[in-house]
Amino acid sequence: MEHTQTTSKPWYKKWWGILLVISLFPITVPYLVWTKTKWNKWVKIAITLLCAIILFSGSIGSNERREEATSLVTQAQSYISEDKLNEALTALDQSEILNSSKSTNPAFALENEILNFQSEEFLERTLVEMSDSDFELLNKKELTTTYFQNTELNQRFINKLENNTEIRTLTLAIAEKEKRKELIEAQFSAWDGSHIKLTRSIKESMNDPGSYEHVKTSYWNMNGHIVVETTFRGKNAFGGLIMNTIKAKVSLTGEVLEILE
Repeated sequence: MEHTQTTSKPWYKKWWGILLVISLFPITVPYLVWTKTKWNKWVKIAITLLCAIILFSGSIGSNERREEATSLVTQAQSYISEDKLNEALTALDQSEILNSSKSTNPAFALENEILNFQSEEFLERTLVEMSDSDFELLNKKELTTTYFQNTELNQRFINKLENNTEIRTLTLAIAEKEKRKELIEAQFSAWDGSHIKLTRSIKESMNDPGSYEHVKTSYWNMNGHIVVETTFRGKNAFGGLIMNTIKAKVSLTGEVLEILE
């Protein structure tokens, strides 16, 4: 029986090896030239020198781009001082093109600060989430919290906060109103609109709780509580079916505080 021997391709002829050689050619080409060819020594030296020049030129070009990117960040900071934020954003975009590394290029962080400074949503969220003590300092014009690393932006943002304090008051008032509405609506049955705990209280006082029949319920939103009025049918002590109305004072959490009528 005759055996055939298969030989695998050298790594630099495989698809991944070819990609590696292309991507790192200033390094891989000299290695391959010196180890895998029988070319003249001077040819090998010339190719090696050429690759070294290309590698060195690329390094110089990369350093120049980083320096230019840093210069553009400095220019953007000057624009911020002059209140030219659009020009600052343009300079930062150019800097990011030259140096796309977020870890080494401060342009990305500074651009994010400018965008937040211009954002009405960020302004509103800052005011709403601010502690009461900070809000008091803001009203006294004594707030020194750091919102942005750029001192110009930070001071101007604090000034914006001082000029928009009504946003906090209005937003919190709306949020409180919505929360109160949710608390009140949760007290009533989604099926027939009856007040759940008042209905339970009424049934407990009836001669025949099983005869309870809800007719209608309405309520009035008071200062720190609500007043609920429920009309219902039920059998009295003599077995007669009568209609009755009860009005009660109820807490915002649904507890029956007092029967008013």
